[in-house]
Amino acid sequence: MEPEFQLRKLMCEVGRRLYSAGLVVASEGNISARLSGDRILVTPSGVCKGFMAPEQLVITDLDGHLIEGESQPSSEILLHTISYQMRPDVQAVVHAHPPYATAISLTALPFPWMTTPESACVLGPVAQVPFAMPGTQQVSDAMAEVCEHAKSFILSHHGAATYGFDLLSALYRMETLERTAYLIHKANKFGGPIPLPDQIQQQLWDRFGHGRLDN
Repeated sequence: MEPEFQLRKLMCEVGRRLYSAGLVVASEGNISARLSGDRILVTPSGVCKGFMAPEQLVITDLDGHLIEGESQPSSEILLHTISYQMRPDVQAVVHAHPPYATAISLTALPFPWMTTPESACVLGPVAQVPFAMPGTQQVSDAMAEVCEHAKSFILSHHGAATYGFDLLSALYRMETLERTAYLIHKANKFGGPIPLPDQIQQQLWDRFGHGRLDN
């Protein structure tokens, strides 16, 4: 586990990358990482992720109660806390509003994750999370239904979330999710994406399809 100050700096860098890539704008999105002692380092509410400073980040317990910091934690803290409560292997969570993935969230279409070996490996089955009012217990309840067997999530009419074994792996998974959504959008202009062959899908499922974070 990274020393806390290094983790704070890295979380700010992840925020800058999300903002620079257009995966969040204004004060959208939130990021968290697990600390020792059942504590969570999380982005504060109402702050642009592209311009955070390490001292602005706050620490909560696993129920989302503020332990340390001058600001309130992200309004979406319950999305993060339920993830850590139910998944001891999760060390970081990124929630963003990537344009193409969010566009898919506005439809009733499943996310075709078996489009490339890279998306199958990095994303795994992309869980569809029913709409829940942001910032409410409904978000936690909706995530609880699907989080144990996935590492990538489309939040209906809202955005996306990804898990990681560290901050960078959660960020990279979000980038892959958006890249895959973009490729799906482009493929739809040429008749729609064709899934990988069944045999290849089974091999990829056997290797990567069970929510493991170590790939």
